[in-house]
Amino acid sequence: MAIQRKLVNVVFNDGHTEQYRMTPLAEMKAERVWKMSVGKLDSSTQISQLAWTCAEIKAKETGAVIKSLEAWLEEVEVIDIDVEDINPTDAAQPDAGSPNSQSQPE
Repeated sequence: MAIQRKLVNVVFNDGHTEQYRMTPLAEMKAERVWKMSVGKLDSSTQISQLAWTCAEIKAKETGAVIKSLEAWLEEVEVIDIDVEDINPTDAAQPDAGSPNSQSQPE
């Protein structure tokens, strides 16, 4: 079964690119902070706010510092949202001995 993952691609003025995962955390945070519906992105402002939120989460994970939204956008040339298919692997399934597994008694 294929699952789609949303990605935010950002091209900066200096030519480098960054790709951020649009995780459920990023979606929830963007909806709460920016008072928007991620399911109905209908303006470049909303897309920019969502992209910055994804970048902020990645910065916190890596210990980097992120500029304010406006300062960050001054360095951005293009923002694009894309999807990719991912296939869950056996390694991603719960371990047979874990409490979440569906193992049957022998």
